[in-house]
Amino acid sequence: MLSVGDSLMWGQGLRPEHRFRERVRARIAQEGTEVVELSMARSGALLDPARNPGASSSDGAISASLYTHPNPPLKPIYWPGEFAREVPGSSLTTRQQLSDARTLLEGFAPGSASDVRWIVLDGGINDVGITGILAPMAAYGDGYFLAGWSAWILDQCKNIEEEMKSTLRHALDLFPNAVIVVNGYFPVFSYWSLGSVTRLQSVGLMYGISNLVLLSGFGLDALATASSTWQAGSNKRLRAAVRKVSEERSDRVVLFARSNIEEDHSLFAPDTWLWGYDAIPDGVPTSGDQWVQWLAGATPEDEVIKPRLQRCKELVPAAAEAIKCRLASIGHPNVAGGQDYAASIIEALEDAGVISSSLGECALGDRRRRKSCDAFSDDWAYQCANADARLGKGCAGAVKDVGEAALGQFRDAGSSLKDAGNHLKAGAQCFTQPGALADVAKSQFQQAGDNLAQAGEHVGAAADCWDDTAAQMQACDDTEASDIAACNAAYSRANNGACDISCNSYKNCRGRYGKYDPRRYT
Repeated sequence: MLSVGDSLMWGQGLRPEHRFRERVRARIAQEGTEVVELSMARSGALLDPARNPGASSSDGAISASLYTHPNPPLKPIYWPGEFAREVPGSSLTTRQQLSDARTLLEGFAPGSASDVRWIVLDGGINDVGITGILAPMAAYGDGYFLAGWSAWILDQCKNIEEEMKSTLRHALDLFPNAVIVVNGYFPVFSYWSLGSVTRLQSVGLMYGISNLVLLSGFGLDALATASSTWQAGSNKRLRAAVRKVSEERSDRVVLFARSNIEEDHSLFAPDTWLWGYDAIPDGVPTSGDQWVQWLAGATPEDEVIKPRLQRCKELVPAAAEAIKCRLASIGHPNVAGGQDYAASIIEALEDAGVISSSLGECALGDRRRRKSCDAFSDDWAYQCANADARLGKGCAGAVKDVGEAALGQFRDAGSSLKDAGNHLKAGAQCFTQPGALADVAKSQFQQAGDNLAQAGEHVGAAADCWDDTAAQMQACDDTEASDIAACNAAYSRANNGACDISCNSYKNCRGRYGKYDPRRYT
């Protein structure tokens, strides 16, 4: 079994026996065949080599000239036994990990790549960038503004689909007998997380994010929406990549395993399945120095903090990066989250008939139908999130245009007032001169009056612009509400019809948007 990908696949913060890939390996071994895992995953890995052109095999696990060595030396960042892969750093991408694994195996025993029967694989979140999901600055830098943050995330997810398709084709070519399972991602935050504002702010500061985003209800709402948008967008695009490659290579098995870490299982939520830390400050820090001091003493909840700290000291000496390294487990699956991922992968393999199942045929069919309904629900979540995001981006653009027009009017008004002031000064100077200059002074005062009238017109136009802004914002809100209502109605009709799901509480429905969104009862 081969595992490739980022910190999620590596099992950040977990002891080896609790990593989901080890649980999957042990389950496959129950089929009666010994299964040995080669893991190439590490924290910070990207998916697409084009985004990481500086990385090559020489930056990775093993020097290319020593593949045939019986005990090849491992680079410090890739040493698995000492938890060096817990230290964030891009190094080899998922696709490069696949290539290196093939070269490594063939170097040890020609033809052994054919013995790889199982590949668990992920990638994509580091290509978008965790800071882009936790804060709107990257979106703002690309011209999306806060209201278009979700649209920016969905646009980034489009790139993931193409990158994942290329990666899957590469994996199928390199390992001709392997079944591949692609892991889905989860929303780091949800509306259930918003009760822990201080902890949210600390995560923001750790990643260099302005706490201004986390100091208002509007900012917190946008943060939770961005996380759910990431879940909807990444699920949509990763599923599409799996489906497309499966159609191209119908003789092979490529599966998608959805994460159930969401809602009340998100970070800092009541029943979290993600690592956090075990304390909050006695008082809210009021300066960057106080935040840094507190974060430097915060204790992560994970199981391997001591060995990771040792590797952080050796490999990441810079203070700011050292804090990130120390708290690198935050937001990654804890023991319960790892169990959920293992169950999702194992169920995907059982449902596809690749491994046996202890369930009877009826129970197995019921589980397949439920998972089909989950996929249906995810697709509706994406459609609603996409409509909402596009509307937000459009409204942001409209308001920006109106606001800039109003600002222009105010600038013109200021220019006219400045001219008026200059003319008044000139008129006053004329009164100090004898004779005919009085006529010039009269002209100056007349010009000043005209300037003041122009300034008043500009200010009035600016006020009209702001009135238009308010009207457009209300129209956007009305359209958004109508759009969400229509999406909810369509979802309810189709879901209840196709899946025969009856909901008696929000929690039981575990929906992704609108009608089942915790915003309705938070």
